[in-house]
Amino acid sequence: MGKGGEDKGGKGGKHSKGTYDGGKSGKGGYDNGKSQSSKGKGGKKGYDAAPAPQQNFTTEPGKGICLNPADRDASFVFLGRPFVRGRRDTSHTKWSGCRADKAIASGRGAFAVKNETGGNMRIGWSLGDATLELGMDDRSFGYGGTAMKSHAGKYSKFGQTYGQDDVVVALIDLDRHAISYIKNGHAIPGDAFSIPRQLWGLPFYPHVLTKEASVTLYFGGPGAAMEVPQLPAGFSWMADLPLVASDRTCDHTAVHVEDAGAIVAVDTSQLEQAAHRDQFEDWKVKVSAYANHFQPSLAWEYQAEKDSVAHRMKRGLRQLESTGFGCCGLKVDANGQQLALTRPQGIPRLSEISIGRTVLVTEESAMPNMDDPSTTISGEVQNISERCILVSTTYDRLPEGRTYRLDLGPNMSTYERIDRVLDSLQRCDKPSQKQK
Repeated sequence: MGKGGEDKGGKGGKHSKGTYDGGKSGKGGYDNGKSQSSKGKGGKKGYDAAPAPQQNFTTEPGKGICLNPADRDASFVFLGRPFVRGRRDTSHTKWSGCRADKAIASGRGAFAVKNETGGNMRIGWSLGDATLELGMDDRSFGYGGTAMKSHAGKYSKFGQTYGQDDVVVALIDLDRHAISYIKNGHAIPGDAFSIPRQLWGLPFYPHVLTKEASVTLYFGGPGAAMEVPQLPAGFSWMADLPLVASDRTCDHTAVHVEDAGAIVAVDTSQLEQAAHRDQFEDWKVKVSAYANHFQPSLAWEYQAEKDSVAHRMKRGLRQLESTGFGCCGLKVDANGQQLALTRPQGIPRLSEISIGRTVLVTEESAMPNMDDPSTTISGEVQNISERCILVSTTYDRLPEGRTYRLDLGPNMSTYERIDRVLDSLQRCDKPSQKQK
């Protein structure tokens, strides 16, 4: 374990694949950073000569989803039934992980975790054949309480620290191939991860990894044991989606569980990570309150900008083009995850367009809908010329159509920069006590 860093589970060693309590271990097949794209020639419907893997999975209603007794470390203990609460066995000192018994293979899903006691934990998504040590191989993605994200055993700073009584929501967007998070109702700015192309089309399981923390999970439905936020448009709780059942199963009635009240108190003052030791110190509480004070205003600004764009896009195409907020009659040539938008008479002047600006691509006769990727996809401008706009995107399919319109999307860059500054402030270390 690295000192003072993220909850770096163990030393990256292999964990068991969930054959505990009689579980039948199956072989369900299934980077932090930008999605990789190949260089093959693209068509308007698919982005590659070698398309992302497409597999058909049998789905069933997500109702009844829970943690999987047959897909956990032997040291992961359940607290009562159903299997939505747990902790590490006190006789063990290493990290302990558990996956859910159902996975999402398409669309946009979410689940939430509450840290009941304080201490280290990590939340995220993994494939069925990933190690149970979340974030330590290239088939899992995790965000830990010391404000570090991890994938393939590599760590980087992300978001804010979290600890006792905090609720973190993990969101996965399999249309846009991205993973993001919400802490205590506040969306952490930007994607935590872009899912690499070789993992597209494969089912992802909710996954929790804990060291000291006792955790409660929420997959959806009535009677949430914690305060959960309204999800972003287009997202659903896992229990409300068609899901893929794990092939690791066991007799749930035979699984030993601890009493629901068998929570083990955590002495945070003795924890290695300063983020957990300092959570309730006066200076940390004040810093967190200062950062949190601005978050509602930023959330309002985010939504106001999005609403403004939605209202603007209802104007006629000619008016949008004359005012420099969009253009139409575009042909799209797709190569990997890059879109070249052209038209014979050239590209008109677009106000506020620049490298990195978010733009929206929609079939020309359709009304743009930022929350429906079958209608509108987004991307970032990579290059602009009189004849062509080059856009990169994480989507793997264009909306159906022959010609397209392009609209300037929400300009969130300023707000996101402020949000990231507040995140950096919140996760700061204790001020030095040295006298000048």
